Amino acid sequence: MITQRFINIATVVYVVLAVAGAVAAALFMKGGDANLPPANFPAAVEKALTLSTDLTKQLFTLATALIGGCIWLLTRPLTDEQELKERLVWTMGSLLLFGASLYFGFSALDAALTQLRFNSFDAFADMVWWPQTLQLYAFAAGALLLGLACVRSINAVIERK
Repeated sequence: MITQRFINIATVVYVVLAVAGAVAAALFMKGGDANLPPANFPAAVEKALTLSTDLTKQLFTLATALIGGCIWLLTRPLTDEQELKERLVWTMGSLLLFGASLYFGFSALDAALTQLRFNSFDAFADMVWWPQTLQLYAFAAGALLLGLACVRSINAVIERK
């Protein structure tokens, strides 16, 4: 069995790597106005709609799969009462975030359909952009919490012989 000290160190390493990855991504993003070429793509609105709905559907699929991962983790054997409490907190938190991601995804698709009803589509309209952004961040936070739950429950994830 892995010691609690090792699990605590692994948790700190996991969180530090996640934060470092987020900081690196923020630093590598180009800020300000990009130098865009003149408009030369006649079907830009159609492509924006396709990209918007495809991203939403991909996050649906991933969130649904990770909900299954949460359920799998909850069924793993426990080592003690404290592990049960920790696992429930982290896993339920990730389940709530995955559920929120699904909700925001449905809201984004509904907003896209509403715009299409009026023969228009703008991916940057607040009614589409906000739900999609919240869907992405809820999914990422849920995945981070599920990873944390797995690290904190490593004794239950590793098969004992």
